[in-house]
Amino acid sequence: MGVFPHGWLDNRDETCYFQIMSALPKTRMTIAEFLKWSADQPDDYELVDGEVVAMSKDRKGHNRTKARAFRTLDDAVLRAKLPCTTYTDGVAVVTPKNTVRRPDASVECDRDFDPDGLVLDNPIIVVEVVSKSSERDDFESKFTDYFSIPSIIHYLIVLPEKRMVLHHQRSGQGLDGPTVLSAIRQTGELRLDPPGLVLTVEELFAPELAAGV
Repeated sequence: MGVFPHGWLDNRDETCYFQIMSALPKTRMTIAEFLKWSADQPDDYELVDGEVVAMSKDRKGHNRTKARAFRTLDDAVLRAKLPCTTYTDGVAVVTPKNTVRRPDASVECDRDFDPDGLVLDNPIIVVEVVSKSSERDDFESKFTDYFSIPSIIHYLIVLPEKRMVLHHQRSGQGLDGPTVLSAIRQTGELRLDPPGLVLTVEELFAPELAAGV
C-alpha cells in the first residue's frame, strides 16, 4: 500500500476502494443485464455492442453547454405547448445493436411519464456536446446508432469551441436505411419539425464560453 499516504485508508476503506476499481464487468452483457447492473452504479456507463464503456467526467465548460442544450430544448417545448418531455444526460436510449447510449440531452413526445423509467421508449431528438474525448464517437458510431432507432428524427451535434451545430434530420426510410439530411448552423433559427420546436443556435451556447471551451 505504499502508493497511499500512511493512514489514508483503514482496512475497511481499502476493501471498498478495490471493489470500486474492479466494478467494470469484464464480460459482454445483454441490454437487460446492463440496465440492471448500471442502475446500481455510482457513475454512468454506456453499452457498445455488448461491451461496457465508462463515460468520461465533464469539464465545467462541457457541463455548461450540456445544461444550455437541455434548457433551450425545454424552453422550446414549453413555448410550443407540446406533449413532450426533455431529459438531461443519464437517461438511456437503446439501439437495436445491443448498444445503450446516454445522450447529453433528449426529447420524447406523446408518452406517459414514468418517474422510475430508465429508458426512453420513443426519443425524437437527441443531442451530443462534443468534447475532445468524444468527437470521433459523436460523428461516427453515435450517428449510426441513433439513426438505427426509428423514432429519432433529429440528431444535434453541438461543437462548443466553434460555436456551431450540426443538424442531422431523418427525411425518409429506404431498404438500405434512413435518408438523413445534414446542415451546419452557426447562427439563426433552428426548426425541429416534427415535433414542432423552434429555437436559435445562439441559445445553445453560454455567454461565458464565448472564447471557447
